[in-house]
Amino acid sequence: MTTKYSVRRVPAVDAEAEVLELSRRRSGKANRSVFHWGYLANPVGPADCFLLDASSDGSSTVVGMVGVGPRRFEVGGKNVSAGLLGGFFVDKGHRTFFPALMLQRAVLGWARQNFDLVYGFPNTAAAPIMTKLGFRNLARLERYVLVLRHAPYIASRVGSRALGRALALPFDGVRRLVHPGISRGASRGLAFGRVRTLDQRFDRLFRARAFSDVSMGQRDAKLLQWRFLERPDEDTSIYALSSREDGELRAYVVVRVHQQLANVRDLLGVDLDSMAEALRLAAGAARRAGCTSLSFLCAAPPRLHERLSALGFRVRPEPRHLIGHAGGALTTHDPASLERWYLTEADEDQ
Repeated sequence: MTTKYSVRRVPAVDAEAEVLELSRRRSGKANRSVFHWGYLANPVGPADCFLLDASSDGSSTVVGMVGVGPRRFEVGGKNVSAGLLGGFFVDKGHRTFFPALMLQRAVLGWARQNFDLVYGFPNTAAAPIMTKLGFRNLARLERYVLVLRHAPYIASRVGSRALGRALALPFDGVRRLVHPGISRGASRGLAFGRVRTLDQRFDRLFRARAFSDVSMGQRDAKLLQWRFLERPDEDTSIYALSSREDGELRAYVVVRVHQQLANVRDLLGVDLDSMAEALRLAAGAARRAGCTSLSFLCAAPPRLHERLSALGFRVRPEPRHLIGHAGGALTTHDPASLERWYLTEADEDQ
C-alpha cells in the first residue's frame, strides 16, 4: 500500500497531545511541563509546530515534526525577527529522504514569510536536508574546556583513584602557577554572586554590552529568566558580577552543573575584562563545588578566544554549526555581516 505524506502547521497550544505522543515514541517518555515551557511560555511568543502525517488504508498517523520558536536578533545594527528550528524528528519507519525534505520545505516556506532570519543547529542527519533547501553555514561554535581537577581524568586512564590523585599533583601545580587567578576572589570594587530573580540591570547590560558590533541574539531579563531559571528539567545558576559602588552589572555568567561537569551556558559583559573576570570567578566556584572541568560552547570574535586561552581553556574537537536562511529585512543586507557572530547555548533550544 502506498503511503502518502502531508504537512500541516498547528499552533503549539493545539498540538500538545500529538507532540507528546511523538515524544513518547521517540524516547519512551513525554514531559508536559517541558513542552509548556519550551513551546508556550517563551516571552517572545509561542511556537508553531509542523506535523508530518503518513496516510494509508484510510488512516493517518503523525510520524514527524519540526518546531519553530520565535526569537529576536540584532544583525548588522538591525533588530530582526528570527525563527529557531528545533525538535526535528521523523519516526524510524519513515526516515527516507523524501518525507524529511517535504517537512523541512514546508517549514522553511512558512518561516521565510514570517521571520527575517531562520536558523538552527542541525545534527548530522538534518544538516544535508537543510543545506539542500538553501541554508548555509553562518557560524562555527567551538567548545572550550578548562580542566579544574586532573585526578579524575588520570584515574580513568590508570584504573586507580589513589594513583590518579598522586599523578595529578604536578599537573594541578602547573595549572596554579600558570593560571593562579582561579583561586582568587573578585577584584577590588566588584561583587560576584548568584542571583535568582533578574531585573532591569540585565536589560541595561545588553544595551551596553561588549560585541555590539557583531550579530547576536537579544538577551533581556525576561528571556534569560525563561531560558535558564524557569526550565523545569534543569537546575541552572546565573551569577552576576556587579559594582560595589552602584550595584550595576558588569557581567553575568550562566552555569549548569551536571555530574561534576560545569558548563557555561551563556556569558555577557559590558567589556571583555568584565567577561573574563566573571568566567574566572565561575571557574573558581565550580572547582570549590568539586567539578572536574568547566566548558563553554561559543562562536565569538577572536579577542574572546584569546582571553579564553589566557585563562587556560583549550579547544575540544566538538564544533557545532549555526546554519541559517536570511530573508525579510535582511534580503538586501551585506552577507558578510551575517558571518560575524557572538553565539552561546542561550541561542539554542536545548
